[in-house]
Amino acid sequence: MILRTRHTLPSPHRLPPAVAAASRAQASAAGFTLAEVLFSMAIFAFAVLILVGSLPNGLASMQSARARSAEVRILHHVTSVYQSELDRATAQSLPTVLQQLSREATLYFDAAGDPVRA
Repeated sequence: MILRTRHTLPSPHRLPPAVAAASRAQASAAGFTLAEVLFSMAIFAFAVLILVGSLPNGLASMQSARARSAEVRILHHVTSVYQSELDRATAQSLPTVLQQLSREATLYFDAAGDPVRA
C-alpha cells in the first residue's frame, strides 16, 4: 500500500501576519519605483542628446584636419621636387633649371594630397 501525501506551499494569506508583512516588504524592495526609472531614463536621454549634438562639430573638425593634412602633403611634395632639382643644378645651369621648373609648374594631386600623374 502506497501512501500519497500532497505537499503544498502555504499561501500568503495563511501565513502569520509578521511573516506576510516581511514577505511583502521584501517583494516591494526588489524592484525600482516609477520615479527612479523615469529619472534614469531622463539622464540617459540627456546624455544621448549631448552625444548627437556634438557629432556635427566632430565631423567638421575631422574634415578640416583632413584638408590640412592634404595641404601639408602637397607642400612637402612641391618643396621636395624643387629641392631635388636645385641640388642637381650647378651655378651655371641654375637660371635654366628655374625657368624649366616655372614652365612645368602644373602638378596634380588627389583629395588626400598624393601626387597624380597627368
